[in-house]
Amino acid sequence: MAILRHRLSSLACTSLLGGAMLLAAPALALNLRPSVPGFSGGNLGGDSSFSGSVGYGFSLSQPQTISALGFYDADEDGLLSSHGIGLYEATSQTLLASATVPAGDGSWLQNGFRWVSIPNLALSSGSYMIAATSSGDPSLFDPFLYDTTAEGVIDGMLIGASLSEIGSGSVVAFPTQDEGVPQGFFGPAYAIQGTPGPLPLLGAGVALGWSRRLRLRRRLIAAGAGRQGSRP
Repeated sequence: MAILRHRLSSLACTSLLGGAMLLAAPALALNLRPSVPGFSGGNLGGDSSFSGSVGYGFSLSQPQTISALGFYDADEDGLLSSHGIGLYEATSQTLLASATVPAGDGSWLQNGFRWVSIPNLALSSGSYMIAATSSGDPSLFDPFLYDTTAEGVIDGMLIGASLSEIGSGSVVAFPTQDEGVPQGFFGPAYAIQGTPGPLPLLGAGVALGWSRRLRLRRRLIAAGAGRQGSRP
């Protein structure tokens, strides 16, 4: 019975540690580095009756791996409508990645943007466009930043023209109209995966230490049971 209690205790510890590691995993997945982590000055608004896609061009002087797409949440209290996001290669207008940021406050909030993850996308140096849908319904309009100064931009990124494309407010499209506003329409954004924070690393380290202790305890229990079984 003592051996059984030890085994049950070991299994319980293993299950708790597994749960702790699962709880730590989302912190790793959501540890993002936004392409533009901050802004200075500028305007908040946009045309609430515009139906189509808005965004901006940008260039990269070094490779990046994109892991999330997002849309600006001005008051950080949830979006009034969902927004399709599209990331394009600028010359060929090829859609490289897309996602839909849902209405409400259920998606991850960081640096003023609501984020959804995408499969990792490796971008080489070159020119790109990012755009998001705007529904054309003033009652569901989510304002965005424009004519602002982007601060702390990811290394190697240069922001280009503000762009728009009249069309469906539900299907994102490659924007071709240069609106002549510097620094882009910051509704859409992208993010790369950040360096894992201390909490997930600590959780993994503790779990590894306990795992080693449990393996040692099981070996000692097995050895003790063997000795007891060999007694007359």
